[in-house]
Amino acid sequence: MWGGFIGSQIRRTNRNLLITNACLLLGVGVLLAVNAKYLNDWFRGNVAVEPARLAQLRSPDDMPRNFVTFDVPSMLETGYQEVEKSDAGKVTGVEADFQLVPAGDRALLVKTPPGSKQTHLAGQLVKAPTEVFNGVRDALPKEYQDKLLPFMLNTKGYRESGYWLLAICVPLALLGLWNLGEWTQHTRDFNTHPLVKELGGAKGMVECGAQVDAEMVGGQVFGKAKLTPHWIAVSQPFGTRMTRLDNLAWIYKKVTKHSVNFIPTGKTYELILWPSKGSMYQASGKEEQVDQLLVAIAERAPWVIAGFSAELEHAWKKDRKGFLAAVEERRNASGRKSA
Repeated sequence: MWGGFIGSQIRRTNRNLLITNACLLLGVGVLLAVNAKYLNDWFRGNVAVEPARLAQLRSPDDMPRNFVTFDVPSMLETGYQEVEKSDAGKVTGVEADFQLVPAGDRALLVKTPPGSKQTHLAGQLVKAPTEVFNGVRDALPKEYQDKLLPFMLNTKGYRESGYWLLAICVPLALLGLWNLGEWTQHTRDFNTHPLVKELGGAKGMVECGAQVDAEMVGGQVFGKAKLTPHWIAVSQPFGTRMTRLDNLAWIYKKVTKHSVNFIPTGKTYELILWPSKGSMYQASGKEEQVDQLLVAIAERAPWVIAGFSAELEHAWKKDRKGFLAAVEERRNASGRKSA
């Protein structure tokens, strides 16, 4: 029963579903692993430290946790700022200030919101921007230059990356797990696959499965579509759409122009297929393949309305019942009974 076209399509789409979502979950896992220390700090919050403890560090990695909080007696402006510039290079705003605070017998750079004088500091220990670090160090008296720690405390927006990571990883992980659940179900029981459901379930397979398998052996191929005397099948990465020609109501060619920065980069061609029962889908291919498929369907199913116009679109959206009645009249005139 599953050795023909339908079974091969189910196995193909199941395989693609497994590989894609396994890679998706692997990518999420790698992203979380790379940011594991940051996320650990993000969830656990800031740990209190003594500024003198920071003076003993060579890099932020020497600390088990980089989200810290401590108090300082004062802040010293360095004159360095992180600014926002327009496309023309003009400064349009200040994003952050870089200030100096004492840390034991050394000094620590702190990135703060503009104009901040807050002496209770909470942030993330990170590598200092090279340009800022070198500029501040060179501006210090020579005997104090070695006192500047080679990292800084970022107090501005240091938790934002955690929200972004969760906003990206959680939905992707849930999507991957959901799809793997679908893969498990479709692999264990082919009757649960959307293609089988589209054909009418187990009952539909009994009625038309043999015919589909027999016709698809010698069908005509037009890009992603295969046309037989009674069926059209369109292969998609994670599924296959199939419709009896008797069920088609409206088809038309769609051309999509693509451009980058207003420079044309090409066109894509699709045949839009609207069944009288079921949802719309499209068959893509080269322009000549799409044109040939449209002509071939029109010849085999002359009752199908072929072509696009604003009037047809309005009738389909606003008077679907009347549109389908007109298709049925054309079918009757052709001498072909509806399935």
